[in-house]
Amino acid sequence: MIFEKIGEEIDRLVTLDSGKFGPRDILRQKYYESARKSLNPNRPITLAAAERLREATKPRDIVLIATGTYWLPWYWHGETDGPPGAAVLSRALNVTLDAIPIILCEEPLWNMQEATCRAAGLTVVSLEESKASLPPRVVIQGFPSNDEEAKHEAKELLSKLKPKAFISIERMGQNEKNQYHTASGINITDQPIARFDYLMEEANSQGILTIGIGDIGNELGLGRIKDVIKEYARTGAKCQCPCGAGVAVRVPAEITLPAGVSNWGAYGIAAVLSAFQQEERKPATYEYLSPLQTGDEHRRIMMACANAGAIDGNTRVCAPTEDGLPLEVTVSLVQLMGMVVRLGLESQRDPRFKPY
Repeated sequence: MIFEKIGEEIDRLVTLDSGKFGPRDILRQKYYESARKSLNPNRPITLAAAERLREATKPRDIVLIATGTYWLPWYWHGETDGPPGAAVLSRALNVTLDAIPIILCEEPLWNMQEATCRAAGLTVVSLEESKASLPPRVVIQGFPSNDEEAKHEAKELLSKLKPKAFISIERMGQNEKNQYHTASGINITDQPIARFDYLMEEANSQGILTIGIGDIGNELGLGRIKDVIKEYARTGAKCQCPCGAGVAVRVPAEITLPAGVSNWGAYGIAAVLSAFQQEERKPATYEYLSPLQTGDEHRRIMMACANAGAIDGNTRVCAPTEDGLPLEVTVSLVQLMGMVVRLGLESQRDPRFKPY
């Protein structure tokens, strides 16, 4: 029962509307509720995602995480929404499940993603090195930007690595006409964008757990709620290019998590994984690293990401902000997540606690 309560509160934090959705409560009432009903109306989405990851993943199993925004002339070194979430979730997977996370992104984003992961306490290693007994670790590698090559690589990668899950965080996805768009509806299909859509489709077909985290509707994995996106997103049904099909993505994930900022969805799953570990009173795989970052650690992560060249997707400024929100906003949000976990578990253990 306590995990449901923690999950509900984490979901509320994850779905705080930062204003990008306009005056109506589209994020919670439309996106989130639709995603939750498609899964299980009685289960918070962050809880469902954490539970499925725990069920699917054993020590030394591989989890794939796709993230990063790469298109020119704006995003030479990526965006600050996505890579920090991938780093934090990789850390949580290391600490709570002893899993091996592999972050997939375009090669020009590797330096930025490496810096972000190191700031999160992770050692960046090769795939071969990741199999050894090492400190908290992560592998970073690329994926084809050509459709046919991506279809072939999707099968090869899943056959070779046998991952237990594939998670997408703030990755642009194809619409029903296989076109990529920005949130404002600009067609960028001709950009060298890694075609992760085919990897998620193949993972779905093989019964591999897939999780899609997004915040507008043009993100991979949100195909599960594409009808809602078409109805409520400003460019959901009608984009700014001749394809005319809008930005709503076609590929669904098994679990879809809409968030106020995509990073927040990843932080939320990490928080629930942390709750499970603390309740079981199981020693962390790495004694000096908790699954969820502290406020000070979050500052370090965001500074590293921006210092490596990532820009804020809203302001187009190279700064440690997420979707136009000041750094201290998410610092406070992360601290609140930690508080929800700590107080929730303490209330269950304290015999003096009586529910209202």
